Parts: sequence; C-alpha cells; structure tokens
Amino acid sequence: MKNFTVRAGLPDPVLERLARLYTILSRLEGSGGPRPFSSKAVGELLAVPGHTIRKDLSLLKTFLQAEQEADPDRAADSDQGYDAARLRSLIGRGLGLEKVRPVALVGLGRLGSAILHKKREWTDLRYPIAAAFDASINRIELTRTEVPLFHSREIVRVTREKGILVGILAVPAEAAREVAERLVEGGARALVNFTPVLIAPAGKGVVVRNVSLTGELDIISGYLDREGV
Repeated sequence: MKNFTVRAGLPDPVLERLARLYTILSRLEGSGGPRPFSSKAVGELLAVPGHTIRKDLSLLKTFLQAEQEADPDRAADSDQGYDAARLRSLIGRGLGLEKVRPVALVGLGRLGSAILHKKREWTDLRYPIAAAFDASINRIELTRTEVPLFHSREIVRVTREKGILVGILAVPAEAAREVAERLVEGGARALVNFTPVLIAPAGKGVVVRNVSLTGELDIISGYLDREGV
C-alpha cells in the first residue's frame, strides 16, 4: 500500500477528529443543514474547543500544500465561517476519504446480517462489501443477498483476489483472532472489530479499530459523572 505523506504526517488525534467531522458534515449536507459554520460551531459538533479545530485544519492545509494538492482558499477563512461543502471536500482529499476501499464482512449472525442487509445505512459507495463469510454452510445457503458469500476457510484466497482492504469482524469471540490473521494474510490493511476480544495490529501498516459498546457507555458514564449526574 502506498504510504501517503498527508496520512502519515497528521497526528492520530487530529486525523480522528477530522474524520469524525467529515462524517458529520456528510450527514448535515444530506439533510440540508445550516452553513457556513464558525470554528466554534464546528468545535461544538465534535465537543472540542474552536481553536482546536482551527489548528487541525491549519495543519491539514499545510500538509496538502506540501503535496501540491491544496487550494488555500478551498475552505473559507474561519473568521468568515467554513462552508460545509468545501470543508468536507478539503478533509476528504486530505485524508483520502473519497477513495473506494473494498470491504469483507466476516460473520453472518445477528450483527453481521444487520450490516449485510442494511449496508447502505452502515456503509456507502466508498466502502462496498465485496464479500461476506461465515463458518456455517447452512447459514450461507439460507442468506439472501447480492453480496457474494463464501465459507470462512476461503477468507485468504477471496480477500487477495478481490483486493479487499478492510475487514469487518462480527464473529464469535473465540474466532476473532484467527479471522483477523486470515484477513491480514489475504492483504487486508484495516480491521473493524465488533467482537469483545481486543485485536492488536497483526503486522506493520495494519490498522485496527476495536469497537466496544460497553466502552462507549463507559465514556458516556464518565461525561455524566463529570456533570454530576
């Protein structure tokens, strides 16, 4: 995989804030949300100070200009407010969020089936589900979808043949690590792990996001406690 300077140079917290902002702006754009946004308003969307957003965007523009991709006036000056569409485009180019990255879904239980059958809500055209896998032949035969289905034993081969870059793990906890290893062996460079097992990066350049509902609830609980609730 090509090592993009912009992605490599942005600190992780900045990258994550900007990616979250891109998602929020996409939703607002689809619902005809208000624009332009002040840096304070943008910060409120992310629950961070406005000056943090200004620094993040300034850093992003610096890297884009270094790559000779940026138009300094692409997003409006923060004193005048940020135009939502231009700001979304700036972030999308800077983080490579407009690229198509094929996805593999592993596990066709309740969560996996929900993702498979509601894929337009869970993903979009940038993250097409190129293949789905399960260890149960019976479940594969009974699942009705236009997405190609395969037995889990074929993860390595299919992932490699379809050029899949992202794997979504919705498998039982005991299968999580083995599935992660197979996806990476097949060429996947990122894993979204919905199992309760913590998955560590299985190789250099592999990104893992361990998604935990309990963890999110703990964060919310911390905020509530801070507010005296």
